Amino acid sequence: MAAFIWAGTNILDKYILSKWVKTPTLVLMGFGLACLIAAAGIYVFKGFAPMDWKVVVASLLSGIFYLLAELMYYKAAQVEEISRVISLIYLDGLFTAILSAIFLGEIFSPLKYLGVVLLVAGAIAISYKKSTGFKFTKAIWLCILGAVLYSFCSQFAKFSLNHSDYWTVFAYIRLGTFIALLPVYYSNFKTLKIFATQETKRFGILILNNAAVLVGALFFVIAASLGYLTLANALAATQPFFVLIMIVSLSLFYPHVLKEESNKVIVAQKVFAMVLMFIGVLLVT
Repeated sequence: MAAFIWAGTNILDKYILSKWVKTPTLVLMGFGLACLIAAAGIYVFKGFAPMDWKVVVASLLSGIFYLLAELMYYKAAQVEEISRVISLIYLDGLFTAILSAIFLGEIFSPLKYLGVVLLVAGAIAISYKKSTGFKFTKAIWLCILGAVLYSFCSQFAKFSLNHSDYWTVFAYIRLGTFIALLPVYYSNFKTLKIFATQETKRFGILILNNAAVLVGALFFVIAASLGYLTLANALAATQPFFVLIMIVSLSLFYPHVLKEESNKVIVAQKVFAMVLMFIGVLLVT
């Protein structure tokens, strides 16, 4: 469910960054507001369970790493096709596997490590373009850095989930994101106010899209609380499949919405790369 919801928000993210705003700053500020509202709502209706200060710090750090990862994702999405960006972002399965083995004791069999290799191979394959070959562009490096940051976010979140309930952990993660954004609000509040007052409808859509991101994040946190982090993270890697299906559907019925290469060869290449990644997911899990 998280993967499906996030796929829809990815499409809207790309549209917003392509058509409405020039920098990710406004998108991130909208996300921060959604985070604050979500945390406040949980506090009012559910309350926060008592947590050790180490767990509180870990949750806040998870939110900060999430924000940094989102920044890398938005910057990459500005200049690269969203289907490629999402597939490359899911290299975090590789980094999560490594970090989980070190910090969480989730040790894999050789077959599972083969799955990790296939994940990497799929990500490399989807980055190939006929015009440039296997060129590691700025967008690809941003995606790789984002994947590393997402994996650290997951590690801190899982540590917190081992010591508290998912509602409280989720709320503190969101507070960590909002707190990290305070300097951005301070320096860009006027820009946010102008956008909110002059582009009310678009601002509302921006907030709703970010609220949907948080719904997906809540589903992921619940999944991570119920079992191994590596399993939850690997299953979330089905997100590129949903993105591809949505992109192909848009290109057929609404080709003016997003510009993506959609000829048969490109689609086949993306499908092949995603199949490699999906097999990798199955082996890892």
